[in-house]
Amino acid sequence: MPNTSSAKKALRSSLKKHEYNLTTKYKIKNSLKDLRKVVAIDPTNYQKSLDKAYSVLDKAVKTNFIHRNKADRKKSRLALAIAKILANPVDKTEILEKTETVEKTGKTTKKSTKNTKVKAK
Repeated sequence: MPNTSSAKKALRSSLKKHEYNLTTKYKIKNSLKDLRKVVAIDPTNYQKSLDKAYSVLDKAVKTNFIHRNKADRKKSRLALAIAKILANPVDKTEILEKTETVEKTGKTTKKSTKNTKVKAK
């Protein structure tokens, strides 16, 4: 526990920043997940979700939550993935199954030999 008044204030500030960062992180994650679901259900009706995802990423850059290049990279990859889906329409059930497995296995697991986190596929 902090003893001095400045340390107490720093702790309060840190907790507020932590809470804000978590909400921003989940906004990004959820907007990308929603976009994937919309594209999986109806690939032609994706523009509104794409705009929302772009907006969330741009706001995260504006508040220095993520770097500008990271947001640009994510936006570029989203656009490429959507273009690929629109160019080669696939069976919607396959896409839905892929997104469901990603959601189910999106948790991180530890390797038995190292203490590094690895995303399960």
